[in-house]
Parts: sequence; C-alpha cells; structure tokens
Amino acid sequence: MYFNGNARHVSVNGARNLGVVDHSLFYVPNGTQIMLFWARGSNEADGTSTLSQLSGNVAHSDPISLGSADAFYVEDSEFYTNVWQGSQNISDGTAGQRVVYRHNVVRGPMIENHGACSGRARGSYTFEIYDNDIYPYDWNGTSGYQWSSVRLRGGTGVIYNNRFYGTWDSGAGEIFFDNQRSEPSTVSGGECGAPVNSVCSASWT
Repeated sequence: MYFNGNARHVSVNGARNLGVVDHSLFYVPNGTQIMLFWARGSNEADGTSTLSQLSGNVAHSDPISLGSADAFYVEDSEFYTNVWQGSQNISDGTAGQRVVYRHNVVRGPMIENHGACSGRARGSYTFEIYDNDIYPYDWNGTSGYQWSSVRLRGGTGVIYNNRFYGTWDSGAGEIFFDNQRSEPSTVSGGECGAPVNSVCSASWT
C-alpha cells in the first residue's frame, strides 16, 4: 500500500491492538503523525480518542509478552518526510499500546510513544524496536541532522540491532528516554492528570 499526504493515515483503536502493517510506503511531505494507537481500560468504549475517558488499567493488568504475537506489528515498510518538526512520528499512542517495529526504513519520522503524562491514561505498555534502518529527514546519501529518531516516554521493551545514519542532536541522541514524571515542571504544568499527577519518587542512579 502507498500512502501519500499530510494528514494522519492510520488510527488503531481497541482494547487488544493486534495485527500487522507490512510492505507499505508512507510519504508525509510536510511532517505529521502517521499512526495513532488507543488501547483501553475498564468500561472504556472502542472508538474514543478522548484522553479523559482513557486509563489503560485493563491493558496494564495483562502479562508482558515480548516476542509473541500479542502486539501490533509494523514491519517491512518505509517512512519518509521532507521536513523536521516535533510532531512528525511513525506512531504515537497511550493507554496500553503494544507495538513492534522491525525491518523498516525510516527517513525523518520518529518512533514515539506516551507515558503516564497523557491525561490520566497510564501510557504505553510494551515496545520492540529492532532491525530498522533509520536516517535523518535531510539525509543526502552521506550526511544529515535530526533531533532524535526514537523517543520513549513509557512502557517496557527492547531496542536492538538498529542502524542509525547521520548526526543526531547531542541533547537527545539517536534514542531519547523521556521520564516525564521525574520532571516537576511537566507534572505541575498539567500534562499529568489524576491519579498519576505527582512526581515519581524514584531516582536515577
């Protein structure tokens, strides 16, 4: 399949986001979100994209099952954009999403997810990112620059055997882990809704 345009292309809703997107080409000239995943919690109807109605509690109560078919797979596909902006990503999601990205070619869009600071939703649950070729948006065959290519704000998972080309910002790097609940300004700024609207008590060592 070939997707060409500036609007979101794929929205995946449901308590169990299982399936596959493969051998597709996504071309987003001006940069935007390509896929959006909404999982569910108790008494949360499929089809809503209203963060205030989501929690992800049910999705987060299931066992972690990395390496299994219990995820939505994005594989053997290509993603392109011509510009850099913070909202351009292959996908984003919250409230318990489980996603695997493998064997893709990415030029520009980030692989991204949400953490607990998504209204009151509990954030993404699992991720697997491996065997991808990842380039900056302005890659010319030998060089290019971009802020980051993978930004993770929540969940449990693995990242391995990816190939990164070009130059990535020293403040973010190829892979950027963003633990928002350890940032008082993010929490107090209203991004973290109840019951997770408090600074995480854990510390980095």
